[in-house]
Amino acid sequence: MKNVSLALVFLGSISYGMPAPLMKLANVPGGQTGGIIFFVFVLSSLVLNVLSFIRKNNQDKLGGKALLKIMFSGIPLALTTSFYFASLKYIPVSVAVVMLMQSVWISQLIDYVVFRKVISLRNVISIMLILTGTVLATKVTGNLQEVSLTGLILAFLGAVSYAATIQITGRIRTDISPLQKATILSSGACVIAVILWYHSVRADYLIHQMYWGGLISIFAIIIPAVTFSAGMPKISPGLGAIITSLELPCAILFAWLLLGEAIDTSGFIGVTLILIAVVCGALPDKKIA
Repeated sequence: MKNVSLALVFLGSISYGMPAPLMKLANVPGGQTGGIIFFVFVLSSLVLNVLSFIRKNNQDKLGGKALLKIMFSGIPLALTTSFYFASLKYIPVSVAVVMLMQSVWISQLIDYVVFRKVISLRNVISIMLILTGTVLATKVTGNLQEVSLTGLILAFLGAVSYAATIQITGRIRTDISPLQKATILSSGACVIAVILWYHSVRADYLIHQMYWGGLISIFAIIIPAVTFSAGMPKISPGLGAIITSLELPCAILFAWLLLGEAIDTSGFIGVTLILIAVVCGALPDKKIA
């Protein structure tokens, strides 16, 4: 049974690597990022609500206050996707996903500053490896013309939002079904996405936006929500974090296969360091402060 759970989480992690390359493909001349994001959340929320309705006998009853609190927590999820996809206009997928991985150390920083969680030796090593890997992978110390500052800022804002998502979702109503929680979160994120991007829906590009929005929603939200809800509760959080880090190499692999984006030696070393950092941070550690 554990092997099945591991396979499900592995599938969800691989799925996370697809949205960015697909968004790059979608933004051919005439593609509208905002309109696509709009349909990513609208269609995924619709599908997840249908799945939750089918499994309603396994759902917990929630009061209006609890429901609104979980929906409100979907705000950073919508912002994460919006910033991340917007950054793809300016930077390659490999750089965008590396910047998104900054959420690992940002989340640890939030733990320390806000929740006074003790710093550990592995946390420190993990943060140092991530920052070193990021410098190598994004070439921020090289020729500034090689990387877009706007793209880096947008992707970093996506990482901040993702860290907030991790913190919030890990603390609200951990007693309810993961699928139910994901459905409510996506519904809240959908509301924000509609408010932010409704004006980008274009009648002349409607089919284009709906097609790519629907396709991306399958890999960005629907598959991970279903597989993680089934697999994550049956494996350890540390192992789950290690497996989900596969999003990074998968995104780069899919960008190479679908877009022809190459990664040089410096980038490869940087990505490897980040993956080692995630594994290091997920293992048991010794407190130093």
